[in-house]
Amino acid sequence: MSALLLAWLTSAVALTGAVIAPAHAELPDGADPLAVTIDRLTPGQIPRSGNITISGTITNRDDQPWTTLNVYPYRSLTPMTTAAEVAGSLSVDTHQEIGARVTDPGPYQTIDELDPGQTTTYSITVPRSRLGLTEQGVYWFGVHVLAQRDAPRDGIADGRALTLMPLVDTGRRVPDRQPVSVVVPLRSQVTYAPDGSLADPEGFAELLGSGGRLGALVDLGLQAARRGKAAHLTWLVDPAVVDAAARLAAGNPPRSIAPTIDPDATSGSSASPDPTENPTDDSTDDSTDEPTSPASTLTASGQASAGSDDASPSGETSSTSPVPNPPDSVDPSSLDPTLEAAADRAASFLADLSRVLESGGQVLALPYGDVDLAAAAEYDDEAYPRARRRSGDTLGSLGIATSPGLATPSGFLDLAGIDAAEPDETLLLTDRAIRGGAAAAVVRTVDGHRVVTTSGGTSEGGPGAQPLSTLSLRQRILSDAAVRALAGEQGRPLVVVLPKWWTPDDPAALLSQLRTAWTRVATVGKATDGLAATPVRGDLRYPGWERDAELPASSFATSAQLVDTGDTLQQVLTLNDQVGSLVSAQAFTGVSYADRRNPAVASRALIGATSYLTTLLGRITVSTPPGVTLSSASGGLPATIVNHLDQPVTVALDVHSTPPMKVRVPQSVEVEPDGQVSVLLEATTEQEGLHNVTISLTDRNGAAIGSEASLPIRAAEVSNVIWLVIGSGAGLLLVAIVVRVVRRIRGERPGSQRTSGPAELAEPTS
Repeated sequence: MSALLLAWLTSAVALTGAVIAPAHAELPDGADPLAVTIDRLTPGQIPRSGNITISGTITNRDDQPWTTLNVYPYRSLTPMTTAAEVAGSLSVDTHQEIGARVTDPGPYQTIDELDPGQTTTYSITVPRSRLGLTEQGVYWFGVHVLAQRDAPRDGIADGRALTLMPLVDTGRRVPDRQPVSVVVPLRSQVTYAPDGSLADPEGFAELLGSGGRLGALVDLGLQAARRGKAAHLTWLVDPAVVDAAARLAAGNPPRSIAPTIDPDATSGSSASPDPTENPTDDSTDDSTDEPTSPASTLTASGQASAGSDDASPSGETSSTSPVPNPPDSVDPSSLDPTLEAAADRAASFLADLSRVLESGGQVLALPYGDVDLAAAAEYDDEAYPRARRRSGDTLGSLGIATSPGLATPSGFLDLAGIDAAEPDETLLLTDRAIRGGAAAAVVRTVDGHRVVTTSGGTSEGGPGAQPLSTLSLRQRILSDAAVRALAGEQGRPLVVVLPKWWTPDDPAALLSQLRTAWTRVATVGKATDGLAATPVRGDLRYPGWERDAELPASSFATSAQLVDTGDTLQQVLTLNDQVGSLVSAQAFTGVSYADRRNPAVASRALIGATSYLTTLLGRITVSTPPGVTLSSASGGLPATIVNHLDQPVTVALDVHSTPPMKVRVPQSVEVEPDGQVSVLLEATTEQEGLHNVTISLTDRNGAAIGSEASLPIRAAEVSNVIWLVIGSGAGLLLVAIVVRVVRRIRGERPGSQRTSGPAELAEPTS
């Protein structure tokens, strides 16, 4: 009985202990209770001698405190020597034994206690001589943290952080060092409101700030400039981002239709045109009265406007001109505090970007709006050439010289897209787009296009919980460069495009250690200059997932419609030759690679802008009387054009009739702001009956504006009645004249009694 009672008590105590024992936080499988980061690592390679300093943070993500946290350096003992091994490191479980701690002389740092949720910092320095590494290659390197909680130490790390660290012992500085090129992409989704202002100015301003993605990338450039390394960077810039920042810095004004042409420099169209100048013939027979093309007009600078044969399509300006129609600054006093802060942030971003790009380096301009080239090649073969022309050879108001460049966010591009690219573009393609590309030549040719292959693996970053931290990415770049150098491939540059939509957490860290005794940082142009190109024959890869992500045909249809509407508005405005270019630029942002994530939203923005411009054009109207009756085979047809815009407009008239009749219309009609002009059109027909005539307003190139007026014209049948009445009246008049003449002749014959006037009174006789 006592034995049974003792067993029961023992069981009860055990159960009670299980209930009251402290419960520990449930962590993801394989996660350590102590989260460790590596924020600083100097130098980035294992040196021949000297010290290595590593620092970061330790966070207790358990719900119990940890005590006596001992920090040790950790490294692998066998190096990786191939690119495949380095790439495979991303999938290695760092909880397995891949190396050993450096325990001599003991803990390199001890932290007494760390409460739940608390974060502390660590920093340790280990002499190179204690690592015991001699073989060249890429090693694991980092820290292990061993701590105590409610049980004795078990020798297993309770927190760890590892990265890659190369060892290349050249013995001396060599002149032929491994070239490394870093390409910094400045691309982003840009969305405009219907009136041409930025749709989300505060959100865009966040991107431009020091904590935003674009601002952090420019900060990376500033850090490089301070160290004299900016000249080694390659920038891949979407000019649409720069223009959007300029608009925001100006207070985010709406699109302007104000004059951009000196009125004294225009050829001027008559407000009272000759109605016989330009006939429209709706008859089926051939006529010599063909419509004539409107004369070209010149801007104040003497350049042909978009209405000229010499102008670029879609109102695009020449590549040497600055940003078309730069936004007028809004009075700062009229801005609310939020928008004023956003404008200040944008202005600061532009100033920093200008300083960075003026420091040297290579600047490649993406096609305007970062147009989805693969989809454009399939659905709109004019979109990409227009976007490329719109980019020009300078970065807008910054005036920074650029050369054309192209790199898709994923690095993949199909053959149709490559063929659509301009011959002089610097075309960057991931090596994963070419079978066997990781070990292939860096410079290739695809259908006659020179292509520079970039390292797709390097852009994925390094191993660990934060593969795309700035330090992890830097160590991956150094490691991939090391295996190339060790393989004797110093002539094969490592070209790295920073990951798409990547934000550097520590802009100063990326370039700080990339230049070593065996590496040099150079622009893509300098790194690949003089390299022979190897043709690619049938080895181009374009994944199905990439094709599925392309923008649909509807996106390009809505973009093209907006471009056409903007062109029409520019042709109508007498003194503005740049609004079409501004509209087309905004249309390109709706078919961007960034819009792949939500094409419907981008299309709605384009449709809204088209509707807004259509409403503006709808404020120009034409009207006619209810009906007209011709008094002969030809006659006047009155029409009144009213302009409700606050800018002068120049329009043309297009006339259609059923059944056909000839109507001579003026070549163009200019109407002053908030004014109206009446014109008299000459209508001619030889066909009897009722003609239904429609008069439409068009721009000077014949594109419909939207307003039209219809009226009936009755001809021929009514005219015969009129001639009958006139003939009868003339006959009666002739008969009356003849009768009068006959009577006069009879009265003047001899012997006839003279007809006299009133009888005179006779004098009385005596």
